Amino acid sequence: MTDLDETVAALHSWEARLRALGAAVVDRLRPGLTAEQVHDTASRHGYTLTDEMAAIWQWHDGERDGAATEATAGLPEIIPGSWFVDLDAALADTRELHGLCGDDVTLQDPDSTEEEKDFLWRPEFVLLLGSETPLVAEPHPTHGTSVHRFDPQGQYSLTAHMTIPEVINHWHHYLDTGAWTINDHGNWEIDLTRYPTIPHHLPIAEQGKLTGRY
Repeated sequence: MTDLDETVAALHSWEARLRALGAAVVDRLRPGLTAEQVHDTASRHGYTLTDEMAAIWQWHDGERDGAATEATAGLPEIIPGSWFVDLDAALADTRELHGLCGDDVTLQDPDSTEEEKDFLWRPEFVLLLGSETPLVAEPHPTHGTSVHRFDPQGQYSLTAHMTIPEVINHWHHYLDTGAWTINDHGNWEIDLTRYPTIPHHLPIAEQGKLTGRY
């Protein structure tokens, strides 16, 4: 199975899981875009998406306008604390984050240290899920797409980098353990006592994979 096939299968498995649990967000999602629509939108914003990135918005194009009810008001949380919006909005937010947190001169300067570059938003990043620490994707040299959490106070080199299917597998794990649940109104609840115990002898990036700081 290719990276793209695994990504598509993982996205559909997450939707099926949420639908079975009665998650309100599922019915707020727009239908997916065509490949041409994804390409045209990305080009308009000056981005080129990997096949795995494009697959996300071909699966669904974020929240459907006008579908919120009293029980589902607020941001479309596809997981707790992280929201999934349409591609046009995601790329507009990507451009804004690049302007706020990026420094292409430093990134391209051979005299800049890796430590100086470690905290910067890179031009190849694309926002996948909005959050206080947004989930972003970037092309990867050996597999199609790498995903991580961006924190302007955190170091890129110490952040957990994973594939999209690996991240979604973690989402399933949080449901399996009861760390995340869907309440009777279809909204998320979190039980911090059910989050995994972190072996502190592990490298920081490996610890991140266990805590959701992927």
